[in-house]
Amino acid sequence: PIPSPIAHRYCIGLMSGTSLDGVDGVLVDFAEGTQVLWHASRGFDAALRAELLALNTPEGRDELHRAALAANALARSYAEVVRELLQATDLAPAQIAANLNLPVELVKSIVSKGVMEARGGRARYMERLGVLYTNFFIGGRLSARVEEVARRLRPEFQEDPEDRAQFEGAVTRLQDRVRRRVTSIAEQSIHPRPPLAFGPGGIAPVTGWGFHPDSSGRALGVRETDENRPVLGIRGGGATARTWASWRTSVLLEAGEYELRGRCRMEAAGAALEGTGPVSVAIRLSGERGGYPKVTAREWLDVHHAFTLGDTTEVELICELRGGEGTGWFDLGSLRLARKPSEGPRAPAPGP
Repeated sequence: PIPSPIAHRYCIGLMSGTSLDGVDGVLVDFAEGTQVLWHASRGFDAALRAELLALNTPEGRDELHRAALAANALARSYAEVVRELLQATDLAPAQIAANLNLPVELVKSIVSKGVMEARGGRARYMERLGVLYTNFFIGGRLSARVEEVARRLRPEFQEDPEDRAQFEGAVTRLQDRVRRRVTSIAEQSIHPRPPLAFGPGGIAPVTGWGFHPDSSGRALGVRETDENRPVLGIRGGGATARTWASWRTSVLLEAGEYELRGRCRMEAAGAALEGTGPVSVAIRLSGERGGYPKVTAREWLDVHHAFTLGDTTEVELICELRGGEGTGWFDLGSLRLARKPSEGPRAPAPGP
């Protein structure tokens, strides 16, 4: 029989990186620490990859319509990877945990990121979400659609009582997830999350950090103190395991010029692995492929990383360790965002 959702301990992580070569997925068991049970990949076909690249360029037409079609294609790729992960580990879909309270603004696929970061993209996205909510989500329409499909499938599960019970249980759980997600969307629409507030001097502390292990599952995230200061640490996977692990958090920022600040250092860094640079730590934004400072020194160093946003954007901030053996440290209290004051209207030039 399918276990109760309360017993969830398994999670699936999916990503399509900035290389746009395909989808990677892992199935992780969190019962005792972090254990990667299986990894699967699926490459993009040439047409989808070309469209994703085109959607990430500043010029284009019908971006929202094309992005929706591309998102459907991405979803099919994600589904194939999930299918492979489940088949390889002999797990049932109901055993996988689901977060039904994800922020509606936080969309991390390449297509969605391109839409949300385009000028006016987030506002148009939220407007469209409101239309969809009004036209399809409320009034039980989604639940009715689930029941309509279940009614057509139900005759196929009538001969075996165990199959029938599992089918009805799966329908009930899906209906419950739909109702809870609709409730979450309604609450977020009524009380949208405001952009990050900055205090005197345009400074805001960055909180809510969570650890993201790498695909090897060997890197560890730790919280400790250094001279009575709280610090975040990443212990590398070892001398032969390539490490690419991080602490991450997300903030909603308005258009403007910003600087991500923090103090970090390396400890007991090993030799660089083949095909990688020196073992180092960095503070950066998700999606960046360069242009940010890296630290290899053992002493604490102040790091500043400037970036500009053209519109209100959900930004994922990262403290990462790359390389192999070694431990990276980040001074938690030093992790801050600074906002550059916007320039007011220029005074008219003095007359002759």
